[in-house]
Amino acid sequence: PQTTGTKGEFLIDHEDEAVRGMLVLEDGEMRWPAPVPPPPPPKVEKPKDPAVLLEELRAEMEARDPKPVYLRSAMWATGGSAAILALGASTPNVEFGSMLSVFSLAGVCGYYTV
Repeated sequence: PQTTGTKGEFLIDHEDEAVRGMLVLEDGEMRWPAPVPPPPPPKVEKPKDPAVLLEELRAEMEARDPKPVYLRSAMWATGGSAAILALGASTPNVEFGSMLSVFSLAGVCGYYTV
């Protein structure tokens, strides 16, 4: 709706898509469903120089390189596994290792429970 500047008087803006979509009846005339707005005109871009396109493609491929992400993840998993194996190898007896693994699992389960 739009105001006319006069107190208590409003006009309905039929060009506004939001207002037009909510309008069902006006003066006894059915106004629903609202007409579909025309699609936006397609973007027309001038063709770029092939050298510029090749450089943009190379930059995009370098930005999408997944190797550092997977390498970092693999390094963390390797380091964690090596630390757990070293801890297990350094335990004084089997019972201590068993209690340590139960304690570790309880800590992980408690973390995910809370």
